[in-house]
Formats: sequence, C-alpha cells, structure tokens
Amino acid sequence: MVISNDEILPERKLPAADVVLEDGILRSRRHDDIYFSVDDGLAETRHVFLQGTNFLSRLEPHAIHHVLETGFGTGLNFLATWDAFRRGAPEGARLRYAAIEGYPLDTNIMSSIHDAFPELRDLCDQLTILMPPRWRGPHHLFFEQGRVELILLYGQVNAIIGRHDIVADTIFLDGFSPSKNADMWGEEMLTTLGASLAPGGRLATFTAAGHVRRSLGLAGLQVARVQGYGRKRDMTIAHREGAAPTQLTKRRIAVIGGGIAGVSVARSLQRLGALPTIHELPGGLGQGASGNRAGNQLPRLALDDGPAHRFARSAFAFARRETYASGSELGANGLHLATSDQMDERFKALAAQHWPSNYLQLLAPAEASDLLGFAHDRMALLHSWAGSVDVKDWLLARSS
Repeated sequence: MVISNDEILPERKLPAADVVLEDGILRSRRHDDIYFSVDDGLAETRHVFLQGTNFLSRLEPHAIHHVLETGFGTGLNFLATWDAFRRGAPEGARLRYAAIEGYPLDTNIMSSIHDAFPELRDLCDQLTILMPPRWRGPHHLFFEQGRVELILLYGQVNAIIGRHDIVADTIFLDGFSPSKNADMWGEEMLTTLGASLAPGGRLATFTAAGHVRRSLGLAGLQVARVQGYGRKRDMTIAHREGAAPTQLTKRRIAVIGGGIAGVSVARSLQRLGALPTIHELPGGLGQGASGNRAGNQLPRLALDDGPAHRFARSAFAFARRETYASGSELGANGLHLATSDQMDERFKALAAQHWPSNYLQLLAPAEASDLLGFAHDRMALLHSWAGSVDVKDWLLARSS
C-alpha cells in the first residue's frame, strides 16, 4: 500500500467533529447518526468486520496484511483489529491499517467513549497518546515494536479514494448510514473502493442496501448478504476471486552510517520486516554530524503548500511523536524570530493562510518579547508542536 501526499483538502484546517455524547452514546450532529451500535459497539465490530472478513484466519506468517477502513471515527474498529492481531497473529505477521476520516474526534472524547470497553483500555491509552494533530496527513503511527502500523488519512473519502495507490487485503466499509451520508456511498466511490481490493481480499460493511451491493458487484467483487448484528437484520460481505500475492521473505540489508538518517532508515526497514544492520565508526551511534548534544525539531514552512511542504509537515508531526515515544524530549515549543522587514512580511503571509494554532501562531513584537524575557522588535512565529531532542538518547532508543 503506497500512500502519496497529493492534495486532499483545499483548507488548511480540518473541520472538527460536531458531536454530542449522552448516556454513553456518541452522535454526530452533522449527520444525525450514531458512531456505533447502542447494543454493544465492540461486539458489533467483531461480528461485522473481523468475522465478516475472516480476518484472523487470513493472516500469513512474516507477511504484511493491509486493511483499509472508511470512517475512523472513535478508532474502535482499529482497536478491535489490533486486539485480535496481537492475540492471534502468526509469527512475524504485520498489520498495516489505513483509515480515512473527514472529521477527527478530540482525543478526550475518544478516551471517554472507550471507557465502555475496559478490555481495550491499554490499547486505547497507547492510541490516544500518539494521535496526531488535526493536520492534513498522512500520519503514520506505530505500535507493538513496529508490527502494527496505523496510517490516518484526514479528509473526505471521496477526495482520497482514487488519489492514492491503495491495494488492500481487507476493507472495512464503515461510516454513517447511506441515508445520512449519501456522498460517501455513491456508485463511483464504491466501485473505486471495490477495485482497491486485492485478489483473495475480503470486504465487509454493516449495510445491506441494494445499491451498495450492486456497486461493489460492478467492481468485480462477489457479493453476498448475510446475517447482521443486533437490530440490523442483514449486512454485506464481498470478496475478490484469486489468490493473495506471495510476499517477499525477510531480507538482510546493510545501512552505512549510524546518524539520524541511518537509524531512521534502519528502523523503517525493520518495521517492513527486513533485517537491517547499521555500520558506524567505532565509538557508537552519532559519530558525525548527528553527534550534537541537542537537536531542534521545527516545521519547514512554505507559502505554496506544495508536495514538498505537505511531506515535510507530515514528517515533522511524525518526528515529534517518535520523540515523545522514545523519551528523548528536552523541551517543548519553538519560536522563530524575524530579523528583517522581509521576514516580517513572510510571517504575516504564512499566518494569513489560517493554519491550526498548534502548527504556527503569529506573535507581535511585544508578545514575542514576553516569551523571550528580553526585547525583540520584530514579529515571531510560535510553534507549540516544536521542541528539542537529546540526539544521543533518540538514536539509542530508535535503534533498539
């Protein structure tokens, strides 16, 4: 599964989820629909998606299984899948789970909702700690020493499907009811989504709507209506004929250089199932330019927000989450000071693009001076997600 950084939203800010939580039931005001079954959301997820796709029985040793979900919501489907994976996956199996979400929930709401599922509490805590800011993605999160990867694609499913080179072994077709969210359940979107299913792949959805089954059939899938969960009498499952492609066995790869770049490459290779070996000069990691006592992690800013900037923004968010996870954080926040009239104007232009305040915030000279503790007569940009890192600690943590 290759996730590109094509434009998926024209806006700088993602819209927040407009929800109300009453008596443990989470409802979307925007779509006038609930997020999961009022009977037992976890049991519904396991019945519809895990049993509906024969998820566990299709995992292969030392192979990556790709799941695509439409509608991340509270993260319950992911948590249930992760839980099943860690309990029953064969040796060396890996899970790569890509989820699309147009209206990300606040992590406090997610955590509160998951109180109803104490058996998932540990996984929920791990997830909420690493949840990315509400910026355009993709955002990559890793769990279980890299065996489980979550890719969050923030944006509308119609805009994302078809713009990314996605081939999935399993598809969870979720989201609000077709009668409440018709745009997501159109024929073109469903046929494109169905075409993303690999040979031997399986799809499941809670709905048994006729137009959904017909659209999936147009994508070349074998479609069936089966028993649903709880109050929903029927649901839909589908599969694509053929055998799943054979994956490569583990490869041994030499990485020359044990600095930030080398360690990052080695860790990524390890997460893909390879066996990397880092070769560095005597004396340990970070002997060259990466040998500084501290390093700063700041966003790379650009006025055009082209592909390079979008990639850099996702990389910045990823780097900060990796730092938190490694325990190598030295200090939070970053302040970028203007030193010329030209920089003042550039900072104003960047702020006028309405970025989320935790990505950048324009400060007047007086505000910057208050933070600095000394006089500064020009503009500044505050990056509350930025910070500094103990490079040696980071290298050791990431290479273990």
